[in-house]
Amino acid sequence: MSAQVERAVEIFCLYAFQDEKWVREVEKYLSPLRRSGLLVVRPGSEINAGRERRAVLRQYIERAHIVLLFISPDFLASDECNNFGLHLAMRRYEEGNCRLIPLIIRSTLWQDEPFAELKVLPADAKPLANYSNKDEALLAIARGIQEAVQDITQHPLSAATEAQEQPQPLALLDKSLAAEKTQLEDTSISNSKEGNQVLTVQRVLASWQEIVNYLKRRDLVLAAHLNFFMVLRVEGAADRSTIVLRTDQHVSYKYMQMPDHLMDLELAFMTILEHDCQVRLIGPDIP
Repeated sequence: MSAQVERAVEIFCLYAFQDEKWVREVEKYLSPLRRSGLLVVRPGSEINAGRERRAVLRQYIERAHIVLLFISPDFLASDECNNFGLHLAMRRYEEGNCRLIPLIIRSTLWQDEPFAELKVLPADAKPLANYSNKDEALLAIARGIQEAVQDITQHPLSAATEAQEQPQPLALLDKSLAAEKTQLEDTSISNSKEGNQVLTVQRVLASWQEIVNYLKRRDLVLAAHLNFFMVLRVEGAADRSTIVLRTDQHVSYKYMQMPDHLMDLELAFMTILEHDCQVRLIGPDIP
C-alpha cells in the first residue's frame, strides 16, 4: 500500500449465528463510515451454506483489512468460528496482513483463548450484552473500530496484503507475445486429497455459461463485463487454483478489478466449479 489505502477498508465479521443481532447493531453504528466510503463491512451471513462455504469464508478473511471477532459462548463452541475462522485470522494477523479486534459480546471464558492478548472492545472487556446503556457501549465499539480504520489509512498493513488484493501488472504477467500462445494451456492442478476434480482451462470453459448465468441473477452489469474476458490459463498450488482472465477492454478491466466486483466474480467461480480458487485479471496497459 502507499501512504493511504487505495480502496475502502474491508471489515469481515466472524460470529456465531446466535449473535447475528449484535452484528446488526454494530453495523448500524458503523453506517456513517460506510456512507463516507471509508469502509466496507461484510457479515458472515453473506456466505451461503453448502460445500463451498469454508472456501468462501477463507476468501473473505484473506481479503479483510480488519476481522471482528464477536466473542460469546456460541463463538467459542463453534468449530467454524473458533477453529477454522479464528486460525486463519490469527495467522494473517501474525503475518501483519490484517487487524484483529475481539468484541466481547456475551459472558464467557475467553481469557485463555489465543486472542486474549489482543486489545478488546469494549475497552473494559465488559460484555456488550451486560451494559445497561447499550448505546454508549456500541458507540465506544464503533469509535474503537474507527480508530483502527483511520490507523490503517495512515499506516499501511504488510505489503503481502496488497499482493493478494491487487491484480498483477500486465507488464509482469505478459512480457512477450509468446504468452498469447499459452491462453489455452492447461496447468492442471490436483486439488486436495479429498478427491476434488482437477481444475483445467477446459473445465472452466465448459462451465462458462453457467457462471455467466449465476452472475446474471445477481448483477447483470458484472455478467455483461465478464463476456469481454477470455480464460488465459489456470495455475496455482495444490490446494488452491488461480484462474487467469484477460481482456483488451479498458472499461471492463477497470470495472471487474474493483474489490466488490472481483469478490463477487470469485464467488461465482467457486460456487459453479465447486473448487477453491481465486481470479486474477489481466487487462490492457493503462497509462
